[in-house]
Amino acid sequence: MDDLRIVGRISGLYSGNGELNVATYDDFPAGNDFKGPLFVFVDKLAVPLFIASLRRRSPSAAVIRFEDIDTPARAEIIAGLELFIPAAARPRAKGKGKAGKDFASLVGYRATLSREQASAEAEGALARGQTPVGAEGALEGEVTGFFENGANPLFEVTVSGKQIYIPAAGRFVERIDPASRRIRFTIPEGLLELYL
Repeated sequence: MDDLRIVGRISGLYSGNGELNVATYDDFPAGNDFKGPLFVFVDKLAVPLFIASLRRRSPSAAVIRFEDIDTPARAEIIAGLELFIPAAARPRAKGKGKAGKDFASLVGYRATLSREQASAEAEGALARGQTPVGAEGALEGEVTGFFENGANPLFEVTVSGKQIYIPAAGRFVERIDPASRRIRFTIPEGLLELYL
């Protein structure tokens, strides 16, 4: 959270298509063409939100629709949350930094996403000599991108045509198998619901 600064608060629903009223603070990006990401915290996890549309209503208010937040139910999940932006853009030169270089090399890997509870069940399957891939509660996809930024490096994983953004942090990366080009993520409760 030290690398992020607060720029607004999601006040509530604006329309039935997922648009939200947002109170914007002085540090909110100027203009109507900012596409983000902005971040919200869900269970102490910084979750990126990309802006699909933004209309200013006044210098301190806007109507925003975020990508993948297209129903009132999804919008309710983030209503009332504060919006953050990276305090300073500190992009690294390409290929610099061990973690960024290693994580970027995982683009193209098959990905298994399991919720924390399902992950424990998968570990039990491994102990019994069974393969947990495709186990109930797990989603299959592919790592289609890696974004290195100062605030929160992210994996982009595509599952059934939908992009899910997962922090590149050790607690979420359960297992990497270079031989089979597979990676297994353990996803905290609530993160997948933002995207699916």
